[in-house]
Amino acid sequence: MGGFEDGERYRGQQTQLPLEDPEETMEVVWVNDNPFDELIPLPEVVYDKRAWDGTWCKSPYPGHPHGCPNFPNCPAQHEWFTEYGHKYRWFAVVEVFDMAAHVTAMKAKHPGWSLRQCMNPLYWQGGVRKRLREKAHRLDPKLNEWGHFFHPIPEAAGVNVFETMAKVGIILDRDISKTVHKIVLVGIRQ
Repeated sequence: MGGFEDGERYRGQQTQLPLEDPEETMEVVWVNDNPFDELIPLPEVVYDKRAWDGTWCKSPYPGHPHGCPNFPNCPAQHEWFTEYGHKYRWFAVVEVFDMAAHVTAMKAKHPGWSLRQCMNPLYWQGGVRKRLREKAHRLDPKLNEWGHFFHPIPEAAGVNVFETMAKVGIILDRDISKTVHKIVLVGIRQ
């Protein structure tokens, strides 16, 4: 694919991408319906202290009035991105998960389940993370060697994944009811 041109945006499963002129659109067709089967160069990685100091981690969400149950352990296990980020050229690896299809399958299997039960990460996140790791290792075969760095949870190191991906034209949607984008960072020592 070679990346996105200026003005293009990817929004989930849409195939119409807005360009600089709001009246103009461009049809994009990806081979095998997988737009992200490559390392995506990141000329800039946006980091934000709120992603690392717990401000975002402590934000309440359904069933978790005090935020993420992994806080403070998760960020404490990762160095702040500014400590090592400048030593690498960074790339993103993206795995797209069709949440709507997953929910449909779970509803068929468990008709009495609520939407929240069908979307529970316990039933899909492990498989998506595994595919993402496998994809990263396939795209960068030297990933386990010196000078190649794999960051499975960039937010834990202070990376603002939404802003970072927007800078390369990939707009992530916070609404995961249709599509989920899981992202890892791969760094190659400069």
